[in-house]
Amino acid sequence: MAQAPDRVRALLRMLQGAGTPGGVRKSLERELGRETVDALIASKLLVRGARATRYPCPRGGSHCPREVVPNVGDTERPFVAVPPSGELCCDPLPLTEAALATWTFSYRAFAATLSRLFAIRGEANVRDEVFPATFALGRCAHGGIERDAFLMLDLNGSAPVSFLRARQAQGLPTVAFAHARSRFVSPEIDAHFRTGAVVVVFLEDELEMGFEGVRRRADATLVLADHVVAPAAFCAVVDARGKRTIDEAEYRRIVASAHEYDLFLDTTTTVDAGRYACGRREGDAFVRSAVTAYQGLPTRS
Repeated sequence: MAQAPDRVRALLRMLQGAGTPGGVRKSLERELGRETVDALIASKLLVRGARATRYPCPRGGSHCPREVVPNVGDTERPFVAVPPSGELCCDPLPLTEAALATWTFSYRAFAATLSRLFAIRGEANVRDEVFPATFALGRCAHGGIERDAFLMLDLNGSAPVSFLRARQAQGLPTVAFAHARSRFVSPEIDAHFRTGAVVVVFLEDELEMGFEGVRRRADATLVLADHVVAPAAFCAVVDARGKRTIDEAEYRRIVASAHEYDLFLDTTTTVDAGRYACGRREGDAFVRSAVTAYQGLPTRS
């Protein structure tokens, strides 16, 4: 029998790349084991679908999977899986209705499970990707600060590292719950995202499979914050909402989206020979410039 962490690791590897595990029980049990499939069904992480029209071949024959046809005259096993050609790589197999039930992994239920286990608040969105194979889970507290929580199912290669570095550069507190480790995951993940504003948590380190479904491991390493420390005030902003104090993370978000404003001026720091970054909308274009403390915002010529 596979150990609990091994069963969760097998599931996470199937999810890698935002794949959707599914099929008849026989196929899923071959990949995950009977106990894991039982637990996933019991916890509604596997949901029942339509009756299968094909059935897996035990030998992986080139002309399989077997086709499912009516088994006339047999009321107990009303279907039979037969090889689709004259190459009989496997024998016909009479089947019950239950054996042909298909099961599909539910990302919605998985997001709800993660929200419960890691105290994530807000509504998860598992339909629209914010980055390839990356979904927004909501917000959670970690390290004493509020963070955006993501489910990242493909950390292989350099592109995910660039995504995480961009959030790090913008000062956006983030915790990314990731799939199982693989040899294709960049060493930069562990080197640069174990602590700080952007943290990556490998779910195989935190979860295990019990008879009731996915649960936190007894030796889990992630420490959930009991409270959130309010971010320190960084500067003041004047916009359509009036004048207010904001923290550094919100300041960086505003700067990153300066092109969305009709008029923008940043006096917190200089960019060129003592000048302040500014810009204004002219038609469909956002024109950037810089001014000194004695100049006004640039006007149209």
